[in-house]
Amino acid sequence: MRSPTLVDRAGQLAALDDRIAAAHAGAGSVIWIVGDAGSGKSRLVREFVDDTASSARVLAGNCLAYGIGITFWPLLRAVQSAAGITETDDADIARSKLASTLIDIDPD
Repeated sequence: MRSPTLVDRAGQLAALDDRIAAAHAGAGSVIWIVGDAGSGKSRLVREFVDDTASSARVLAGNCLAYGIGITFWPLLRAVQSAAGITETDDADIARSKLASTLIDIDPD
């Protein structure tokens, strides 16, 4: 249930709901949420994820504010989190955990 104190976000939440409905129908999409610091991006996402988590698998990654060659960092972090891969896992363990996670998602 959405928080009654989330103000002026009905249109944005509806757009996110449309994307999740399309995903359930088989259409993939990428959603970018951008805005000034303090504009409520994290709150909007938190409300959406809280509502969506019961009907969809939610993966989250984060961006770094610095660095070169970190284009795929958020994707890496999301996959590591979903598969339970830790920084101390070697490549064989990481592959095993990833394979197990993928089989859990789609056995075929």
